[in-house]
Amino acid sequence: MNVTTLPPCTPASQRTHGDIFVRRMIGIYIFLWFAEGSLRKWFLPEYNAPLLVIRDPFLLLAYIQAFSSGKFPVDRLTSSTALLGVVSLLASLVASETGSLLANASGFTSVAVVIFGLRANFLHLPLILLIPVYFDREDVVRMGRYFCYLAPAMAVLVYIQFHSSPDAWINAAAGGEGRQIETAHNKIRAAGVFSYTNGLVGYATLLVVFLTQRLLEPATLSRIVFLAAGASVAILVGLSGSRSAVGSAIGVWFALGYVCLRKPALAPRAILLFPLVILGIAAIAYNPATSEGLDVLEERFGGEDEVRTGFAYRFLGDFTSPLLILPDVPFFGYGLGMGTNAGAALVVGKRAFLLAEGDFARVLLESGPILGLAFMILRAAYVARLFQESRLALQQRVDALPMLLLGACWYLIFSGQFGQPTALGYAVIAGGLCLAACRVPVASASPEVGPTDPPVTTIESGIPARRGRSAYAERLHGGR
Repeated sequence: MNVTTLPPCTPASQRTHGDIFVRRMIGIYIFLWFAEGSLRKWFLPEYNAPLLVIRDPFLLLAYIQAFSSGKFPVDRLTSSTALLGVVSLLASLVASETGSLLANASGFTSVAVVIFGLRANFLHLPLILLIPVYFDREDVVRMGRYFCYLAPAMAVLVYIQFHSSPDAWINAAAGGEGRQIETAHNKIRAAGVFSYTNGLVGYATLLVVFLTQRLLEPATLSRIVFLAAGASVAILVGLSGSRSAVGSAIGVWFALGYVCLRKPALAPRAILLFPLVILGIAAIAYNPATSEGLDVLEERFGGEDEVRTGFAYRFLGDFTSPLLILPDVPFFGYGLGMGTNAGAALVVGKRAFLLAEGDFARVLLESGPILGLAFMILRAAYVARLFQESRLALQQRVDALPMLLLGACWYLIFSGQFGQPTALGYAVIAGGLCLAACRVPVASASPEVGPTDPPVTTIESGIPARRGRSAYAERLHGGR
């Protein structure tokens, strides 16, 4: 099958100025994913609206440079993304003139809402495939180390937020007005530096990934950093007041279970995870300063509303309830962007879910049954690509890191709230890191591959697949 493959990952010694430029743009994108919430809540709340798209210029610059240097990944996924985006744009412009909700807004507002919706659904998705063109596994491990370095400071901030009044300035919502969502015991769902708690959940999930990987590959983190970051994760999850934080960590550990089933030699180290988790829970539960956080989580998991809003109901309901309304959805939908909070603010003057809170329902209502389902299939195709490459990395190099990252992001890529900038940023960053972790630096390629041997690539993406083992696998198997 003839497909366009991703360009090979350039060794550090051979990077051009263009390569360095794109790496910097992606680095700024990731940094702004962290910083965006702080700017919108505390430092520049008056610019809350434009800060929603603060990452977009750097993303576009990275795209332009990658295109000009011939390194943008033009394959079936990116081509389908572009084609579906154009068709959805045209359909939404038609919908805005044929009696949809957008028809109640001015022409300028209608176009602005559609453009924001186009940006949310389609602009950022290709970044998942661009990151591995310029970053490899060593970059991902290094980035994970930085995440762990920041963990203690984030834990201190979350601790202060949890024990502060819901009306305290440190618990301000984006825009500087209002406050974070309140939960049980007159406590808020702490957001850390992010605009909303989902950003904190994403950050904590990445920490869980890199700490779990450290159990399998001790050289990735020093012991003191591992212990400090591990204690910080316990505080972040314990005081977050978010069931999603617990669910996301469990998702990573399900991926670890799959890894151990496929590669039983990794199981002895993976088992160390269980006493560490139990120790972390006990440390929070028996510490008066943090035990209240577990009480909040316990009440959210075990309250009488759990039957209605529990994990099973929310997971299944997000996918089944939208199908029930399909007969009533206009063929072209109500227009891109109408289901986002930003779109609602443009149309009715305040942030709200005008169509639906779940992303599957939002997509169907915005784009209609045909284009909406096509977009969900496209998102599923991105997840399938990540699984394919992660499975090959596990099979050929005994490398668990890509699969752990997949466990951290697959659901957000498939059904996360792309209309919310922080959730969208996390999904594409984690997905891109998952693919980047599948690529090993050229300089560390296995000596088993001779200089005249053709590179081993996967059918779909062309990402080089090492025939040899990782350094950890060599130690694990004793060089056999």
